[in-house]
Amino acid sequence: MNAVLVSEAFRYCLYQYKNLELDVQTDMGNEKFTLLWTQSQAIDFGKSGKLLIDSEENRYVVTDVERLPKADREKFLPYIYR
Repeated sequence: MNAVLVSEAFRYCLYQYKNLELDVQTDMGNEKFTLLWTQSQAIDFGKSGKLLIDSEENRYVVTDVERLPKADREKFLPYIYR
């Protein structure tokens, strides 16, 4: 499985028309992507991480949601549940 590692900065999480638009900092640079807002697109990953699958089947890993900076966690958690 190839996946892009989301390092921290969640610049925005926007819910619109059953989709979640994200703008994040990854190990590959800045990424903007859209995922369908369903439980199947945000899968538990390890103890407290999430695997996000976007609308083009690309994968993004948040290794530990609790270790995200507080401001980023506050943008992320209303949409992606633990």
